[in-house]
Amino acid sequence: MPFATPEDFTKHFVEEGLEPPYTDAKGIHPNNFGWIQAKLNDKWIRYLWERVDESHVLWKDKLAGHVDSSKRLDDVDNQFFNKVILPLVGSYEKNFGSQLGINAMSVSQVKAGYNMQNWWVNHQKAGDFQPTHNHSGIYSFVIWMKVPFTYEEQNSISIAKEANCRRVSAFEFNYNDILGNARDYTYELGPSAEGVIVLFPAKLNHLVYPFYNCDEERVSISGNIGLDYTKGVPPMPPGFNNDDKTMIAHGWNDYFQEPLGEFEKNGSTEFKSYDDWESLK
Repeated sequence: MPFATPEDFTKHFVEEGLEPPYTDAKGIHPNNFGWIQAKLNDKWIRYLWERVDESHVLWKDKLAGHVDSSKRLDDVDNQFFNKVILPLVGSYEKNFGSQLGINAMSVSQVKAGYNMQNWWVNHQKAGDFQPTHNHSGIYSFVIWMKVPFTYEEQNSISIAKEANCRRVSAFEFNYNDILGNARDYTYELGPSAEGVIVLFPAKLNHLVYPFYNCDEERVSISGNIGLDYTKGVPPMPPGFNNDDKTMIAHGWNDYFQEPLGEFEKNGSTEFKSYDDWESLK
């Protein structure tokens, strides 16, 4: 659902030739996490199919899914992670904030970045499904590689066509709204979903419904992004002494109420992330 514009709140009165009884009306959307959806280009789709063709290590016993087969993937020289996933993570944190990573740092170790914990391909046959589950790590992603049916034909079968909530073959996120009500967001999968990647918080519950009456496989790729613990504590930012180092390492930005001198020059009033002071070096 698109957000309402200020004009939407007064449109009725304007259309009726009436003076609006209020001004400066706007919808307030409380801070919350979401996800990013994008379409991969042909170059990366070819690369992913190459990875699928080279996959041999079985992965099914690591997953919640009731699927025909799952196999671990290898990312040659981390090129998909570095050139596709990391930019998406950066876009996510610009749009929704970096609190997911900061919270993880505050209860574990310092990070110098993210890494691909694992990724795999799922081959699903008719009747296979993924029950409600979430993932390890900070972020996860799904890519639909092959969807050999339309959503409409799947939901025209006898068990679905009279239902008031059609979900056959769908992918779905489940979450609670600010009133505590159960909500969902459904991807009605069909051929147009092929090549689409969705990056989302790893702890966001989701499920995949089964499809029927199709002899071809549905193929998807999933993966988890976690913290990189291998590079140690970053150097101290200017303006802090060694007593502050533990707090920085564990992401407790709120300890730093006063801006650094270098940030004052740039008009900044808060210490936001490692990238803020790393850029000053």
